[in-house]
Amino acid sequence: MKRSVWIIGLLLPVLILGIATADWQAYKEMFMAGQYETLAQQCDATEAEISADPGNYIIYKYCGLAKLKLYEQKRSATDLTDAIDYLERSIAFSYSEEAAFHLGQARMMSLDQLTEGENQDERELAAINEMWESIRNLHAMENFNREVLSDGMLIWTRDYRDLLIERILKDEDNPARLHLLTAKVRMLADRYERVDPTKGESEVRQSNLRIFKDWMDELMRMSYFDNDIVVGMYKYKADRHMEKYNQTAETEDQFTKALHGYGEALKRAKTNLARAALYTDIAYLCSLYNSEDKEKLVAYYKTGFNHAHQGLLILKQIKENEQNTGEEFPYPPDMTELTSKVQKAYGSNLTGLCYFHYLRKDYRSAVAMRNFAFDTGFDWDGKVTTLLLIADAADKLASEHHRVPKMFRTYKQVCLFASSRAFKTVLKNHNGRIPQNSEEFCRVYNNYINYLRRFGETIEARNLELQFGAVCPQE
Repeated sequence: MKRSVWIIGLLLPVLILGIATADWQAYKEMFMAGQYETLAQQCDATEAEISADPGNYIIYKYCGLAKLKLYEQKRSATDLTDAIDYLERSIAFSYSEEAAFHLGQARMMSLDQLTEGENQDERELAAINEMWESIRNLHAMENFNREVLSDGMLIWTRDYRDLLIERILKDEDNPARLHLLTAKVRMLADRYERVDPTKGESEVRQSNLRIFKDWMDELMRMSYFDNDIVVGMYKYKADRHMEKYNQTAETEDQFTKALHGYGEALKRAKTNLARAALYTDIAYLCSLYNSEDKEKLVAYYKTGFNHAHQGLLILKQIKENEQNTGEEFPYPPDMTELTSKVQKAYGSNLTGLCYFHYLRKDYRSAVAMRNFAFDTGFDWDGKVTTLLLIADAADKLASEHHRVPKMFRTYKQVCLFASSRAFKTVLKNHNGRIPQNSEEFCRVYNNYINYLRRFGETIEARNLELQFGAVCPQE
């Protein structure tokens, strides 16, 4: 008999827990389905029932998470306050890393609503530590595996990173806070030092680990960029926006955010090397821009070209002064890669500008770009096209001014020089050898020959024809 009573007594909590599990499971399902508004309303309407439920700490957690999602969507201070309240109640009944992490996240988000007299420094530190301790606890539960991190770790570290960066940019004028936040950024990035993406359980996991490891490696480098955490974080954040820009109208906001971030970093940059890198970033970003709005397209090509030109001047200055760029700040950008990137951006933006000047029949503006194309000392993919556009624009202007000898001669010289450069460039691309069956070579050759004949340079035209006429029949 006693045995039966004991068994019944043992079963009663199990039955009660079973009912509680069904209750909190419904809240979880609503949250996982993205029904944040419905879940939040249910939480507010059934507070008394929730407080009496044995699984209330789990329900409070999902109520808090739903309120936090609503705050992220609507930016309502009431939702944020409610989120903090629910998550605090969840932890008060039973601690969980998930509730603690998101409580710290919510408290970080609430800092801007505090006045100066409300211990903002202490609250910021407490929120940061709460999130960090949750990450460490989760890592400990995973036996501090440093080679393969769980999806939960990836998501939490991403969110923690984003909040740290947000606080760094807002606390720019508070050196004490920046010192703390810099240390936290580096501690987070260091968590990924030993991650080995190849040990992921699947291709998807390997890809995710690779992306996060690259992000965190760059986060560490950018924390030292220009010896200024604010400059580095503006650049880091802009880099992430640029990754999301895929040259479509739907992602144009990412282009705008990236351009803004690089611009803010450039305003604050102190070292020549950092400034050169940021001029290059802006130039490269503008060279990627695509839009049906031709006016905007031209404006960004112009912006990109001007920044590329300035970046090249700074790199030239660094080289001429023989500065030890490696000592300007730790993890400096590779000079060879930086030079190649800015040259590519320079050429791409210049080609775009010339092309649109030509399409608008603004031949003078196209010809005005000639020195920027002639004096570079380096090649790019569209250089031949640029030179031919300048040559054709100059040819048209020469025809317009055939009764003004001085202007006619000027445009004639520009046309012949640009077409000559185009021909020499395409010949150099074939290592100086006469190419066989090359449409590009023959197109450039025929253009050059035609310009020579048009302007009376028949001897030069004849010499070229003897060399290349058999390969490229006259059009």
